[in-house]
Amino acid sequence: MKLSSLSLVFPAYNEAKNLPVLFSHIQNVVPEMVEDFEVIVVNDGSRDNTLELLVENSKKYSWLKYLSHQKNQGYGQAVRSGILAAHKDYIFFSDSDLQFDLRSLGCFFPYISAYKAVIGYRAPRSDNLIRLLNGWLWKKLVEILFSIKVRDLDCAFKMFHRDVQQIVRNMECRGAMFSTELLYYLKKHNWNWIELPVKHYPRKHGTQTGANIKVILKAFWELFQFWRKKRKI
Repeated sequence: MKLSSLSLVFPAYNEAKNLPVLFSHIQNVVPEMVEDFEVIVVNDGSRDNTLELLVENSKKYSWLKYLSHQKNQGYGQAVRSGILAAHKDYIFFSDSDLQFDLRSLGCFFPYISAYKAVIGYRAPRSDNLIRLLNGWLWKKLVEILFSIKVRDLDCAFKMFHRDVQQIVRNMECRGAMFSTELLYYLKKHNWNWIELPVKHYPRKHGTQTGANIKVILKAFWELFQFWRKKRKI
């Protein structure tokens, strides 16, 4: 099945070593699966030459567009900026660190007409024991506070109908809480979704910001603030 129209969004923070391989992967895989597509990479205040690579490669690939935050605003804000800039019928987002094979997207297409969202879960998840434990505890906490039950809460392999922009536009969380808030509002708006397995690979270059203590603390702060606000409604 070949999809008619798709926007692919990739947040990028210090991903200069991964972007050339990502662009090559996109060029080799996506045109065979999608008739009309655009790729939107959001440079979130990178300190390496991520922005320079985006400028250079946008001249090479007609499908490549980019946005650039002057300062780092957080993972959620980067994804949000990319989704709101999308113009195609469907929107997909993933990370720029090459931990997913975009060929898995083809398995999503048969379901996107029947479901408002298709959500991937890493099977198996290629992370160390500490990250696996942290991910499980975070998922359980979110399940208790918001009654959101998914197999892999923060898997960065999700696809939506374009009207997800109406939801994302009003979202508040700017950091790692993005997926939790997004699923909360999808549930509130009675969006139906299906979960499908996607292959997950170890990161080869760069550093995972999800393991950064500042990122973790900010995520818990956003979680507490969001829970307190929704509790009062």
